[in-house]
Amino acid sequence: MSETGTKRDSRVRMAPAVRRDLILDAAQALFMVRGWDAVTIADVQEAAGISRGGFYHHFAAKEDLLSGLIARMTEQAMQTTEAAMSQNNGDALVQLNGLLDGAAQWTADNVNELRGLVQIFSRPGNEIPYRRICDAEAAVVMPVLKAIIESGIDIPSANTMIVDRADTYGLSQLHQLRGRIGRSDKKAYAYFMVPHDRLLSSIATKRLRALQTYADIGAGFSLATSDLEIRGSGDILGAEQSGHIGNIGLELYMELLQEAIAELKHETVSHKQLIEMQTPFHTNIPESYIPDTGTRLKYYKRLSNASKTEVLDTIAEELQDLYGLHPESLTNLITILESRITLSKISLNQVKVGKKLITLSFNRDELEQNTSLRDKLIGFCMQRPKVYKMNPDFSVQCKFAEIVEPSTLLDFSKHIAQQMDPC
Repeated sequence: MSETGTKRDSRVRMAPAVRRDLILDAAQALFMVRGWDAVTIADVQEAAGISRGGFYHHFAAKEDLLSGLIARMTEQAMQTTEAAMSQNNGDALVQLNGLLDGAAQWTADNVNELRGLVQIFSRPGNEIPYRRICDAEAAVVMPVLKAIIESGIDIPSANTMIVDRADTYGLSQLHQLRGRIGRSDKKAYAYFMVPHDRLLSSIATKRLRALQTYADIGAGFSLATSDLEIRGSGDILGAEQSGHIGNIGLELYMELLQEAIAELKHETVSHKQLIEMQTPFHTNIPESYIPDTGTRLKYYKRLSNASKTEVLDTIAEELQDLYGLHPESLTNLITILESRITLSKISLNQVKVGKKLITLSFNRDELEQNTSLRDKLIGFCMQRPKVYKMNPDFSVQCKFAEIVEPSTLLDFSKHIAQQMDPC
C-alpha cells in the first residue's frame, strides 16, 4: 500500500498549459529535423514524454499541432509588435512604424522556425492554417491602417500614393484618398492599382472611369452625381426604392423631369435651335463599345451639347482613352457634329446629304433681315453656278463629282463657313 502511494507521489504533475507547450516544443523540434511528413503522433508523444491520452487531451490530430504552433508563434509575434507599438505618443504613423520594426525584429529572432513553417505551408492542403495566421496578423495590422486612413497623416511633402486593389473601394473613398496628397507646392501622383489577371465588375469599372473623367479641382459634385447614378436612386416622385434613373442617367432624368413639370404648369420650355443633319451615314455609339445604357446616353448628350470643336475633341479623346479606338459609326457621328458646329454661324436650318449632293436650307427670315449674309451667299453661289444652285426658298444645292463621305461634308462645311463668315 505504501509502495503504491510512493509511486503516485513520485509522478511529475504539470499544468495543462505547460503540458501543451511541451508537446508543441517536441513537435516543432521534430518537424525541423525530420520534416512534416516523416513525423508521426507517436514520435511526438515519445519525444515529449506524454501518454497517448495526454496528447489527445490537447490535440485531436497531427494537423492540430501545426495550428497550435501557428497560434503560439503568432501570439509571440504580436506581443513583440504590440510592445514596439506602445512606445509612442499614439500617432498612427508612429504606430505603424513600431509595428513594422517589431515584426522585423521578431522575424530575425525566429528565422529558422519561420523557414520550417514556410516549407510546411508550401505543401498542398495547408491553405487553411496559412489563412489562420494571416487573419491573426490582419487583426492587429488593420486597426492601425484604418486609423491612418481615418485621421490622415500630416506629411505635406508626400506626393505619391499607391492604392492596391482600388476596385474594392468606393468612389468617395478613392476621391478622399487621393486628396491626402498634393497639399504642398509639389506635383502629386495617385496610383490606383487593379488586378490585370481578372475581370473587374461593372460597378468597379464605372467608379474608376468616373475618377478618370472628373480629375480636376472642384470635381467633387460631379463625382457625387456619378456615385448616385452608379449606386442607384429611387423614384423621386414616388415611394419606390428604385426608378428609371439608372437607365438614362441622373442629369438627363432631371432635365426630363423639369420639362414635364413645366408642361404641367403650362410654361413654355425653351430649346436651343440646332441644325437638322440628315445624312445616310451610320452614326451612333455601339452597345459593344459602351455596354452601359446610362453611360451611352450621357455621352450622346455631351456630344450633342458641344458648342465648340475644342469641346468635341476633348470628349473624343476621353472616349478613346476609356474605351479604345473609335468604331466607324462613332467617328462618323463626331464628324457630323463637327460639321454642324462649323455651320452654326451661317443661319442654317437643315443640311441634307445625298449620294453626290448636299442641300443647305437657310433660315429665310434671318437672310431677309441680314442683307450682308444674304449677299455673301449669293456671291458664293455665283462663283461656281454649275456646282452651287440657289433656289427661291433660300436653299442651296451643292453637286459633287464623287460620292459624299463624312469627311467630304466636313471639308465643305469649313469651306462655306469661311466664305460666308470669314471672321
